[in-house]
Amino acid sequence: MQLAAGPGELDRPGALRVDARELEDAPRRRDRALRAQAPEDRLRDPLWTVGRVCLWPNGFFLGEHFEWRVPVDDENLLSVTWSFIRVPKEAEPYEQKSIPFWNAPIRDSAGRWITSHVINQDITAWVGQGRIADRTKENLGASDRGISMLRKRLFDELRAVAAGKDPKGLIRDPARNKRVELPNIGRKLYTEGMTLKEYREHPFWKNLLEDFRWHYGQPAEVKREFRAAMGLEAEDN
Repeated sequence: MQLAAGPGELDRPGALRVDARELEDAPRRRDRALRAQAPEDRLRDPLWTVGRVCLWPNGFFLGEHFEWRVPVDDENLLSVTWSFIRVPKEAEPYEQKSIPFWNAPIRDSAGRWITSHVINQDITAWVGQGRIADRTKENLGASDRGISMLRKRLFDELRAVAAGKDPKGLIRDPARNKRVELPNIGRKLYTEGMTLKEYREHPFWKNLLEDFRWHYGQPAEVKREFRAAMGLEAEDN
């Protein structure tokens, strides 16, 4: 699904409506679109015109990071985040020796759910529904259109598999089974780059410089490596 407003954008004053659609070229595309519309003067904003993408059946792509929800059993899942940011032009060419990773905590030392970061807030919304939510008691509205679409697609594909057919997204033809270009509001940044000054002045990307906003628990050594790669340590000195 494709979100037209990034983390922290949907809850800002003025976000008015949500649009959801299945992207074109269905045999090749494995995604759906969900877009949230801000006031009329934001209709040309990439957050609306490009949006975000949910990859069928359990992935989420926001341009600079992926999120994958991997079912463990009927009551638990593993949430995996893969994040990328291009270093400023003055730091290029840049060679990263290794990719850091960590297991992020979801509760604090007192046992309370952590809500300081974007994905942590998502997690509290998931667990707040209970281990197995009774969907028959839901009252979905217009803004839940994407949820209805995704559920319909899931049941449609289950019926297809039961009938001996291939589910959507399974491409057996090698000539067609190639890289699918995804909608990406940051394509210009990732292909052309930015100076650190341009990062600082950008209304969205500047937020990625100060903190790993997606998930709580980034180790101090990882943050130091990030700041060094982005040239932020030199900026502090």
